[in-house]
Amino acid sequence: MKRAAVLLGAVFGLGAIFYASLFAFGEMCTEIVVLRTFDADGAPHETRVMVIDIADTPWVRGRPYRGWFRRLEANSNAEFYRGGVWHPIRAWISRDSSDAAQFERVVVERYGLTYRLFDFIARMSSNEIPVRLEPRSP
Repeated sequence: MKRAAVLLGAVFGLGAIFYASLFAFGEMCTEIVVLRTFDADGAPHETRVMVIDIADTPWVRGRPYRGWFRRLEANSNAEFYRGGVWHPIRAWISRDSSDAAQFERVVVERYGLTYRLFDFIARMSSNEIPVRLEPRSP
C-alpha cells in the first residue's frame, strides 16, 4: 500500500512538473506568432508557432508530419503575423544539421533551464527541422 502511494505521488509530481514547465515556458516565450500556410486549393491555414530570430532572420522548426510543415513543403509562400502586421515570406526548409544546432543554441541561450526541462519532458526538439522565413514581396 505504501509503495502504491509513493508511486502515485511520483506520477502526480511529474505531472505537476510537466505542467509547470509548460506554463513557465509559455510565459517566457514571447516569440509566438501565427503562421499562415496555404493548401493545394489556396485555402489558408493558421498555426501558432514559436519563431526565433537568428541574425535578423526569423526561423521556426517543426516535424515533417505536421500539416503546416507539409503545406510549406508543397508551397513555400506563406505569411506570419507578428507585431500586428502580416509579413509575406518564403519558407526555406533546411535539413542541414548546422542550422538545427544553431537554432537549438539560440533557444537555449534565451530560455535556459526552463527550455531544457520542457524539452526533456516533451521532447520538443526531437526530429524537428528548422525552417528559415525570408521576406518576399506580397
